[in-house]
Amino acid sequence: MDHSENFEISDFALSTSLFGLSCGKAEQMINTIKELGFKKVELGFMHSSAFLHRFSALYKERDIEVQSLHNFCPYPITHKYPVSPDIYNLSSGDDREREKAISNTINTIDTAVKFGAAAVVLHLGYVPMRKSDKIISGLYKKSPENIYNLFARYILSRRRKMSDKYFGYTMRSLDKIVPYAKKNNIRLGIETRMYPHEVPDMRELGKILEKFDDPIVGYWHDTGHAEIKKNMKFEDSDRYFMEYRSKIVGVHLHDAKDICDHMPPGLGKVDFDAVLSGIPDDAIKVIEVHKPCKDSELREGSGYIQQKWLDLKKRGG
Repeated sequence: MDHSENFEISDFALSTSLFGLSCGKAEQMINTIKELGFKKVELGFMHSSAFLHRFSALYKERDIEVQSLHNFCPYPITHKYPVSPDIYNLSSGDDREREKAISNTINTIDTAVKFGAAAVVLHLGYVPMRKSDKIISGLYKKSPENIYNLFARYILSRRRKMSDKYFGYTMRSLDKIVPYAKKNNIRLGIETRMYPHEVPDMRELGKILEKFDDPIVGYWHDTGHAEIKKNMKFEDSDRYFMEYRSKIVGVHLHDAKDICDHMPPGLGKVDFDAVLSGIPDDAIKVIEVHKPCKDSELREGSGYIQQKWLDLKKRGG
């Protein structure tokens, strides 16, 4: 079935990460969003203050709703492209870097308030295991399974030994960020990570949600990251979902196959039926597809996921 023709994607937001660093003019991006059938967006982490100022002058008159922002948004003015959501590390042992990460997160919360958004998606940083993600990805692609498994166990062992020290820095950051988010009624969604050096792992996420036992702090489930994490045998990310689904603030919906993600839904191995049937009714649902997907593939994938959601609602799910 072709889901793309005359199909309005009414229940899902589109992440502007689709446009990458080539987001261009705000007018052009809004035109494309509307042409793709969306009325809701998540503002990604690559936008400058100048871009957001222009977008803010246009989005309401074009009937666009901003549902969430991905930290850091706007991107830190002290950094030029290419920019990353991990440009500053909320789990850093360097007090100055951590303070920059906190202040830019506060700025993102302020921006969310300006746009009337409900939530901010957080990456909580990483422990300093230099290039472990690139090494382990290379081994996964090229090494015999037994060699890969040995190295994966070694990396996980190293990560566990470093956890308590750097997780303490994570919690110090959240001790400053959470009260500010609560004061401004902006929910914080702590996103699924992919690699062992990234924070949080499953145990750490549980500790965060236990300490900040408040609806303002929750879990942001990323379907592609979870699939890759499972494929690479780091953690059983299906358990993440089952354990913390009642705490879900939102979801990033994109497909994944092997260790390739941000594909349009329907082109990979993610079980979207399980995800959509397991999330809270009020969860923010964001399609987070990246280039080089074609517009036709995105329309088809968005229609595919929208139809699954409508069918689920008809069945009373």
